[in-house]
Amino acid sequence: GAVHVLSAYCPHLGANLGVGGHVVTESESGDDCIQCPFHGWMFGGRDGQCKSIPNLEKSELKPLNARVKCWPVIEKNEMIYVWYHSGDQEPDHYPPDLSVKYNNPKLTLLSTINYNIYTTPQQVIENLLDTEHLQYVHTVIIPGIVSLKYYTSGEGTWDKPLTIRADILVFGIYVCRIQYDYRAVTPAYGEYEYSSVGAPGVTPLVMILSGVCLGPEKSLINTRLLGTPTLWTRIFVWLFHYLFYLQPKPKPGSKSTYANTWYIIMDSRDLATNSVKAFELCEQQLVAFRGPSGAVHVLSAYCPHLGANLGVGGHVVTESESGDDCIQCPFHGWRFGGDGQCKRIPNLEKSELKPLNARVKCWPVMEKNEMIYMWYHSSDQEPDHFLPDLSVKYNNPKLTLLSTFNYNIYNIFQQVIENLLDTEHFEYVHTVVFSGIISAKYYTSGEGTEDNPLHIRVDLLVFGVRFTYIEYDYRALTPAYGELMFTSVGLPGVTQLVMTLSGVTLGPDNVLMTTRLLGTPTLWMRIAVWLFHRLFRSQALEDKVIWDNLVCPQTPVLTKHDRKIVHLRRLLQKFYD
Repeated sequence: GAVHVLSAYCPHLGANLGVGGHVVTESESGDDCIQCPFHGWMFGGRDGQCKSIPNLEKSELKPLNARVKCWPVIEKNEMIYVWYHSGDQEPDHYPPDLSVKYNNPKLTLLSTINYNIYTTPQQVIENLLDTEHLQYVHTVIIPGIVSLKYYTSGEGTWDKPLTIRADILVFGIYVCRIQYDYRAVTPAYGEYEYSSVGAPGVTPLVMILSGVCLGPEKSLINTRLLGTPTLWTRIFVWLFHYLFYLQPKPKPGSKSTYANTWYIIMDSRDLATNSVKAFELCEQQLVAFRGPSGAVHVLSAYCPHLGANLGVGGHVVTESESGDDCIQCPFHGWRFGGDGQCKRIPNLEKSELKPLNARVKCWPVMEKNEMIYMWYHSSDQEPDHFLPDLSVKYNNPKLTLLSTFNYNIYNIFQQVIENLLDTEHFEYVHTVVFSGIISAKYYTSGEGTEDNPLHIRVDLLVFGVRFTYIEYDYRALTPAYGELMFTSVGLPGVTQLVMTLSGVTLGPDNVLMTTRLLGTPTLWMRIAVWLFHRLFRSQALEDKVIWDNLVCPQTPVLTKHDRKIVHLRRLLQKFYD
């Protein structure tokens, strides 16, 4: 029954213990533990110490000193409190027991409302002492009908609470009053004690205002109402909490660092001749278009004139003099060539156009494997590497794009590229295909590089008996691209199946992940691809819960089983500034 609070991220590869982790009892000590959803590491609730790691002996565990931070916690007033101190000092004060403080053993938590604000909790705690703003902001409840008039005294401290009386007026005539004492106790905690709420049988009533700091200028504010659990009190609490609720406002995101490499932005079939498509990559708003020549061009999306998005309402035209493919702005008809240069402005002569030097940024692009690739570099340097032509690489001129699946993940894509090298998590996360009937067993060798791919064989077992297997080589080539070459998929007549794994980074920790399957377009192959892509997608979705809630520890605790990941991270460093 004890409550424990630990820092969320596993010190191994950063999985969030709170998303998919589950409670277990350590067999030797009997301690309450939480088990990591990624690799099964077990951490004790009392001290955060790692108690067990699969496939490691106790003697190998101790030198790692793997642990997560343990936070002091208490439970009272039907709430759970955690102590925070920037210097990790022990608690020097404690929250009161409200039923004792207000001499009401029946005091019960009746209602809770949470909402985000984009400032510190102290601003809210102070706001309740700011009696001047009450008359300016909070006098009107129903315009022209119900209003409030305030009377205040006191300081708002523990010994001298701020007493506020709010008279409720209907058409300017007094109807009833609400009266309470407010105490600002800490920068994250305040209390209201209501002596009158304008309704019979509803006192005493206590409201707690608390804040949980989520980050710089972002807090989760909680309002909780406690009282004697009568019917009248519950009805009033519902109405009162509804009036107290505040609407949050949006908050912009922050910048991040992206890999300098080629990104697969879409399938070739998604961009027909004379069509335009808007998309986003690395926080850049972009537009792709294909002209009558068949060539694909990618430009920055916003017209330098008045900022219209060329990808929304813009259309492809051919410049009459040069014959160049152009995109025409939907707002004023300015035309931009595939090189980004403005070729024509309505009602302006050519001689007037040149001095303006109107242009949008042009991005390097290539088309192969029935896919469109775009080069991104934070410093606009020219491409220093290229992704392979798969039909040449695998000596199959009939290699055809057969299937594509997209889904969002909320992390950096390199986590996905690394994940396929993380063979230890296979046995922990991906052994069950159909519970109680079909399971999987894995055999691995190799490094996952171009020259030494990771070779994986997956035996599929029905009621524990092997009936077929899947075999493939995996190569992690860039932080945004990996390849799987299947030599066997467990079905007759289906060989040499290639899967590409790619990510389009939309913004910080937001990636559009795409898996594509390529093979010879026979009937059996198409059936196999349909089944196989769904199987792979279900496996990826098991990982997605972990990816979406995972961080990269600055100093991860790594074991002998993580050698391939360490090697890959060193190789991929060259793609970043």
